[in-house]
Amino acid sequence: MYLPRTAEKEIVQLSENFKVVLVSGMRQVGKSTLRTHLSD
Repeated sequence: MYLPRTAEKEIVQLSENFKVVLVSGMRQVGKSTLRTHLSD
């Protein structure tokens, strides 16, 4: 089950203007899951 992340909208907007968007944070908070969800 995927839980929407707060930063999703911001990441989508930033990716329209930049080639690379860095998502960093603590371990096991869903960074890779977020990336996978947005790349679909």
